[in-house]
Amino acid sequence: MHPYHIPAPTPAEFHAAAFGKVVIITGAAQGIGFAIAERFAISGAKAVIIADLDPNLGIAAKERIEHGAVFIGCDVSSWTDQVQLFRETIKRFGHVDLVVCNAGINPELMVGGECDYLVELEDGDEEYLRPQTKVFDVNLTGVVYSVRLAMHHLSRDGGGRIVVIDSAASYIPVPDQALYSASKHGILGLVRSTSKRRECSKHRISISMVAPWLTETRVTSGIFQEAISKAIPVSSPRDVASAVSTVVTQPLEKINGKSLWVQGQLSTKSIPEWALRTGSYREILALCGSRQAWSRTSKLIADEEAVWESLATLFYRACRARTYAGVGS
Repeated sequence: MHPYHIPAPTPAEFHAAAFGKVVIITGAAQGIGFAIAERFAISGAKAVIIADLDPNLGIAAKERIEHGAVFIGCDVSSWTDQVQLFRETIKRFGHVDLVVCNAGINPELMVGGECDYLVELEDGDEEYLRPQTKVFDVNLTGVVYSVRLAMHHLSRDGGGRIVVIDSAASYIPVPDQALYSASKHGILGLVRSTSKRRECSKHRISISMVAPWLTETRVTSGIFQEAISKAIPVSSPRDVASAVSTVVTQPLEKINGKSLWVQGQLSTKSIPEWALRTGSYREILALCGSRQAWSRTSKLIADEEAVWESLATLFYRACRARTYAGVGS
């Protein structure tokens, strides 16, 4: 067992956290979103709002879940749609307790999807080089919209929780999925920064993140079997739903701003060492003094937020030192 593994709550513990709650889940018609919706419904949530762009899949998901499930059509990249989603939920049920921002796309990975944004076309001029940026509209702007509306309504309803389903791509470079990775890095910054706002403590709101490694969904269908054949740890949608149940049973003040990394059947509050060495922390470590910085931060791997704050402090000091030395001024 991983030394920093966080066990999932018992059925009784999750039932206590979910019972009677009104939960909005975007992108809940299939995959990870459906698994989360199903878990809340089974555990006694008052209402599970399946917010999805596809009405056929959404209605089918509602019928499969039955108890407490409601389908509301929503394009998360549309501010108008999201406003209507929250309005309709509150009109029906009076309030919202939890918002799970799950909807996302990865056109660079899907079979028959968009080309790598740096691929050179043999015929055509610069007009044809314009990258497709829908991935930002859905993955980043859509989450910004959901978080903004959730903060607005939760602050008026006595607090609550926001859980953002992000990705391991928030921490590591994915060269052939650069735009997807960029959208996920943006979510990481949004969650961390929002969690530090005084509105969270004032209104008892927590915003947390679940970052799954490779998970079996429609988006990953093209590479999932290859990963299994190479003995790469993979997760199921239910594994990710289990991590969400862990988040919502933690005390608000302890889980606010935190991220759970999901790899295989393990959920941990730590980032794997390989991700720290190869991912979004690498450049900061190099700037801060390489071995010395790594020695100090590696001791804090058990707490992902502590690692981040330690690196941020080191980065700030390094920048000040460079400025005083006349570098970059």
